[in-house]
Amino acid sequence: MKNIIIKGGLLGLTAGLAATIFDSLYMLVPEAYVPYEYPLLTIIINCFFWAITGCVSGLFVYRFVRRGNTFREQEYYYWGFFFLLPFALLYGVLGRINDKHILHPGFDDNLVFLWVAVFIVSVIVIKKKTLRPEPGTGLLIPELFTILALFNFCSNVSMFPAVSEIFN
Repeated sequence: MKNIIIKGGLLGLTAGLAATIFDSLYMLVPEAYVPYEYPLLTIIINCFFWAITGCVSGLFVYRFVRRGNTFREQEYYYWGFFFLLPFALLYGVLGRINDKHILHPGFDDNLVFLWVAVFIVSVIVIKKKTLRPEPGTGLLIPELFTILALFNFCSNVSMFPAVSEIFN
């Protein structure tokens, strides 16, 4: 149990660092004012929050699969189900809190949730059907970066100058 919770904490810490990288991209926008404390506070908040989320996910993984004999063969699948899915949901909703409406009424603004859902379901199905066992989680780095990129770039695609010129 202890190892699974520690692995969840490390997975959450990895997610926190990855989220910090994407959240810090706003510092590169020349027109935006970013306080000097922003990077430090972002690292602290993201790493702490996602590490706790990873530990809770590890606890759910342990409670759900402790009786199963196939845990090692399907560990990647379980982490995808118990960590990637809540991570995407929390990151997507919490990332929109600064907006006037948490979920915009238009379908176009929320289409990124559909893209992320399709990506996560495909990852879970592929890992469930994989016959070859994978050692550990691999910290799910490619999956985390894909989810973060989808939320950060697909949600803000209308802000890119080339795209806004096309729509105008």
